[in-house]
Amino acid sequence: MVHFRGSRETIDSTAYPTMEPFFEDLARVYQEELDDLYKAGCRFVQLDDTNLAYLCDPKMRKEAEDRHGDDASKLAKQY
Repeated sequence: MVHFRGSRETIDSTAYPTMEPFFEDLARVYQEELDDLYKAGCRFVQLDDTNLAYLCDPKMRKEAEDRHGDDASKLAKQY
């Protein structure tokens, strides 16, 4: 969700010269939030990421590949 619609240009290249640390930080933030929610008593969280469904449509898949400069299969695996 965070990266798919905006592409690389929406992520500060000074803070993240490469994307690997960005995705590591993003995963850590999600993990920390889920842990905090659990500690607060939450036992069910639903994350709806509808962006991945766009990759099933050939036109939208091509748009995603053009926007990200990468194969959509790699994007799906990275996410």
